[in-house]
Amino acid sequence: WRVEDAFGRVLFEHIVQDQPVLDPAIAYQVVDMMKAVVDTGSGRRVRDHGFTRSCAGKTGTSNNFMDAWFTGFTPTLCTSVWVGFDKRDPLRDKNGAGITGGRGAAPIWARFMQQALADEPERNFPVPREIRFEKIDPDTGCPMDSRDSRPGIIVAVKRGQVLCGETVR
Repeated sequence: WRVEDAFGRVLFEHIVQDQPVLDPAIAYQVVDMMKAVVDTGSGRRVRDHGFTRSCAGKTGTSNNFMDAWFTGFTPTLCTSVWVGFDKRDPLRDKNGAGITGGRGAAPIWARFMQQALADEPERNFPVPREIRFEKIDPDTGCPMDSRDSRPGIIVAVKRGQVLCGETVR
């Protein structure tokens, strides 16, 4: 970032130096888990409200439904939505049911992001070379044989990681 005067002369400039703090493969594994929140979990209303881009997120609901949150991100933009009252009244729908982050905040996030990214090209999260996608048995957490026709869960796994005694190559 920088500070310029009225004539565009740079008065101060701070150049940010990237400093890796987390292995990119591990960071991708977290992103992959958070993508599941939106695709099949508590944040699925993001998809129900028409947001189709690659994204990940986390819902949040405080005790007694006082606050509802959704924080989500795409490869280029991260935003949060909070829904609540200043007086700390619980969030309830017309039937008296508590409103969660997935029901209250995620739809707002989806509509905002559709507008915010309307003129931007669609992008996917970059997959590090060290990542492999493994079909995992949801009952055991172990890799499934490729010939096994049962449905499994596709999980991002770092090369060299050990799953159920097997090293991922």
